[in-house]
Amino acid sequence: MLVCKYSDPPSGAVKNIDITEYILRYLWSGDVDQCARRLEFEIAFNTPDKDAGFIGLDLKLGGTILLEYVDDYGESAELFNGRIFSRKRNGNSYTFEFVAYDQLIYLAKNKLCLAFYNAKATDAINLVCSKIGIVAFGDNPTLGTLINFVADEKSGSEIIQMILAKVRADTGIMYAASSINGQLAIIKQGTLLEEYIADASAGVTSADHGENIENMINRVELWDDHGNFISAITAEADVNEYGTLQGIYKIQPPVEGESVDNYKAAASLLNGIESDTQLHAIGNIQCVSGYSIVVREDVLQGNFLIKSDTHTFENNTHMMDLTLTYIQ
Repeated sequence: MLVCKYSDPPSGAVKNIDITEYILRYLWSGDVDQCARRLEFEIAFNTPDKDAGFIGLDLKLGGTILLEYVDDYGESAELFNGRIFSRKRNGNSYTFEFVAYDQLIYLAKNKLCLAFYNAKATDAINLVCSKIGIVAFGDNPTLGTLINFVADEKSGSEIIQMILAKVRADTGIMYAASSINGQLAIIKQGTLLEEYIADASAGVTSADHGENIENMINRVELWDDHGNFISAITAEADVNEYGTLQGIYKIQPPVEGESVDNYKAAASLLNGIESDTQLHAIGNIQCVSGYSIVVREDVLQGNFLIKSDTHTFENNTHMMDLTLTYIQ
């Protein structure tokens, strides 16, 4: 069961009222390339001249929406805590539509100018959060990659993506930014949801799978600033199979204490076959972008990263649509 509560912006008087009975539909979604999660919801609405007995809601822009999932044992888990960014009423219907984002939307909406010199990745991320007023999740992993770059008029989310790209080049591990109880959480991409298997017994109703080499890079040449060729990194098997699809990496001058070397950074540009998989199933609130699941379907077998997710709650049913990519 979902429970939804609303509070006015700071200037308003309404605080923490239960609006669950008004809501007709929720769309709760996220994407691995976006920090903030999005909540679209639709409420029943009417005017006094059409229905004198109807008690309407006045949900204001900037108001806070808290959405909780309550299980059969009365235990609750916070799914969403954010602010209303848009609202729209269709004059031909008896509904009002709203779009809200969780607190991490402020990472995308705020531009910063920051210079990092030999800062550990964890400290750099925490600095971005402090500049915007976002709290970093207490159990985030310690990322020791040293960061050296200037972020000029970049959004907070862009800077964090740049930092995590440096970490990937240094360690080979991909991390993603996510939201846990309104705080910035750094999760290892592909962390497996061990208690969930997507198959017929889990309510999978359809699965479509495709593959492409549109974005493949199977050879990377390293060049210096003077136009001199240094070396090349080649994925020989892919070149033999699909032809040469080449990228260029410009050697960066050495920086004291920098832990990301040029070879690792160039190798991180290599990109293989990409899969495009769509899964439609009975919803599971744990299936959110950044995590991975086991899929056992006729056309799909293996571990898949959730690239994006959309959960629909309507008419007492919970369905989800997942965009997946195969984990080699």
